[in-house]
Amino acid sequence: TTLTGLAGDLGLDTTAFETCLSSGRYYDEVVADAVAAQQYGFQGTPGFIINGVVYAFGAQSFERFDEIIQDELAAGGMPVVDAAPVEPAEPSAANWMEGAPGQYLYAPNPQTPAIIVVDHTTVEAFAANAEMTLPPADAAFPLLDLLEQAQGQLTGQANSLGLVWSPEDAFDGPAVELIGNVPVARMRLQLGPQFDANGQFFPGIDISWALIDQADGGLAVVLYQYQGEASPVIFADFEAWLVANAAALADTETG
Repeated sequence: TTLTGLAGDLGLDTTAFETCLSSGRYYDEVVADAVAAQQYGFQGTPGFIINGVVYAFGAQSFERFDEIIQDELAAGGMPVVDAAPVEPAEPSAANWMEGAPGQYLYAPNPQTPAIIVVDHTTVEAFAANAEMTLPPADAAFPLLDLLEQAQGQLTGQANSLGLVWSPEDAFDGPAVELIGNVPVARMRLQLGPQFDANGQFFPGIDISWALIDQADGGLAVVLYQYQGEASPVIFADFEAWLVANAAALADTETG
């Protein structure tokens, strides 16, 4: 369903609506509002802030909405007053907690749309599952070859959505970095929030891969994903987590 289709369902003048939508007249304002909402913790619409805390996302029944209000009144809750600004904490691996096996959520706020996923596999299985060509046996940097193929796939997906972006600006890597004396093949993609070619809102995404050769010939695949405008603070905590865990991931006895 497109926005124009919804306008037609509501009996609006679809020609005038499409003209307004195509002009981009309100594009910057809507994107700015969406980014601001994400910064306050909203993950969808409609959303409600009650006593300074984001409580609900999406359509809520009147009964559920009333229940939240009554619970706050019964608890004697007072509106949250913004505290004085504080210096940001140092990045910490401890800010990630394991949920399901191999999945880590952001401990300061588990509802944050950020996750680390760890998979122990092989180069052959990784290439097959991702529909990539297996690097030749004599490839100098086979893991970089895989990430370059992933880069091509993602470029095609972003272009098919009609996103406005520049691959040169959006991608960081692929490259090999030494993390805790462990060679790690890395790549990062950042796409900002915007509307796609069909008028659907794309909230933005920040994805980072880390591929680590394991002692027995296996492969550790680490994926960091954050939905929305990239968060430097949360990504710094991911970097700290990777530093703390790279050696264990390379050692199959402990990884």
